[in-house]
Amino acid sequence: MRKVHLTLIVLPLLLVVSCSNETTQEKTARLCTNLATLGSSVANLKSTNPNSTMGEFRTAEREVKTAFSEVQASARDVQDARLDDLQAANDNLDRAIEDIPNNATLQEAVISISDEALAVEAAQAQLRSGLNCP
Repeated sequence: MRKVHLTLIVLPLLLVVSCSNETTQEKTARLCTNLATLGSSVANLKSTNPNSTMGEFRTAEREVKTAFSEVQASARDVQDARLDDLQAANDNLDRAIEDIPNNATLQEAVISISDEALAVEAAQAQLRSGLNCP
């Protein structure tokens, strides 16, 4: 019985340790992948056009939020990751999206966030460059 309890305690600890043995290169590669996904998500949000629906716009918005969360999570493991500019740009994009009036057309919505979306793309590209992402 004692061996079973010890195994139940030690096994999770071993799993945590083995999962955290990721190299710095692997952590950076994961962050680079997440940054690329963020870039694609922002491009998708910007490419919403008059033939798109508001539902497609909101889906693209959620994809950006999810991608940014993944970037934040993976950046915690990379010492060289400086998220300040990207965080600020993303916060501005979130505010711009929240400020879209309910009666705005889809085209007006996309135009109203274009500068903020470009700022996120620029900050994302700068971070990717600083990390030497492929």
